[in-house]
Amino acid sequence: MAYPTTFMSNYNFAVNFQNRLNEITTTTIRNRVLLTMMQSLGRIMPADGGELLEWIVYMRNPKPRGYSGEGVPEYNAPDSFRTARLPWGSYHHGLKLDRIKIQTNKGKQAFINVISQSIQEVSDSFTNRWPEYFYQDGDNPPGGEARPLIGFYTWLGKYSTNTAAAYQGYQGKVRIVSGSYAGITMDLGTESSEWAGDDGYDTVQTGSVTLGTTTGQKWWPHGQGDSAYDFFHPLVVKTASASWGTNPAFDEVYCEKMLDFGIMYSRRNSKGDKGPINLIISATTPMLAIRNRFSATYRTMAEIVPSDPGRGNGPGMGPGSAYGKPIYQFNGCYLVDDYDMPNSSDLIGLNLQTISYRPVHPYNQTTGQTPIMEPYEGEIPGGGGKLLGGFNLGQLQIDTPRNSVLWSPLV
Repeated sequence: MAYPTTFMSNYNFAVNFQNRLNEITTTTIRNRVLLTMMQSLGRIMPADGGELLEWIVYMRNPKPRGYSGEGVPEYNAPDSFRTARLPWGSYHHGLKLDRIKIQTNKGKQAFINVISQSIQEVSDSFTNRWPEYFYQDGDNPPGGEARPLIGFYTWLGKYSTNTAAAYQGYQGKVRIVSGSYAGITMDLGTESSEWAGDDGYDTVQTGSVTLGTTTGQKWWPHGQGDSAYDFFHPLVVKTASASWGTNPAFDEVYCEKMLDFGIMYSRRNSKGDKGPINLIISATTPMLAIRNRFSATYRTMAEIVPSDPGRGNGPGMGPGSAYGKPIYQFNGCYLVDDYDMPNSSDLIGLNLQTISYRPVHPYNQTTGQTPIMEPYEGEIPGGGGKLLGGFNLGQLQIDTPRNSVLWSPLV
């Protein structure tokens, strides 16, 4: 009996190569709360193609002006939006099955096993490790990848390291960000200088013990002004700032105040956007602090209660059991820990309506999904064996970083 030495055999394998690897999309999404929520809200959606991912960012919503019906009404030149652009992120994991490996596994069951194990390794690579890239700084990716995923810390990690007053926000509880994302600067006041705190200026003119302000600090995010002033600027809350009180930290004493501060000030000055953050992703240490804070009361508190998978809590009322872990609610936000979070003391707040993953792979009519990975199988040149792998092409997109918050132990 002749045994197969290539994948082109007549054996009816338990799971076909193509179908097996197509399951990666479902498995990867189900294993991550963030991806499950995004899918339930339709935020994993195919891209339109092109060399770059592009989208329109609205800086401001011009206010209509009264018109008496007499004379010529005022018309303004359109200047309300900017175009954001990102390159596609590309990842690959592959295995090489050389001829020796194939020849030493020529028995029918042995051959099936070696193929099954190889497919499983490719599958596990994407299911368990690829989501980590959602958190990376895409401008400084680990290993210097040529086409990285532009993750959350690409924009959240660009806070100033300078502790001088000029780089602090309201009450010294905020750190100012400087840099760019998707080709648009995030610096405050770049597109408009119209912002005013309690003294009528964007910068504190005279410090106040009562207000907790220091001369030279920014009033932002407190105050009012043109939404173009901060339309692309994320909020970075300093959880180690002395402005919180004695021995400040994200602990049982201060965590509630710090969360409330970030949630409330995540609202844009523009009234036409999609609102404040509604999901907070926590590292293990902050989540333990939150659970300790509410350990005696969370079952009866309206502000923070564990989800009931049997009732299907979660955005879009999807099956709660798919989340695989408790989800809490705090002041209108879903609150959950994520083991992909790279920094053990940080929390990240997002608005699920403004975050999306845009895979380039075509929509699959059979599964009803847009896959996040395409399988690959080919010959090693010269007849040396087989290549087996998976390829991912897509990009993470946030409509504007202003709809995001980072809580980090900055002083």
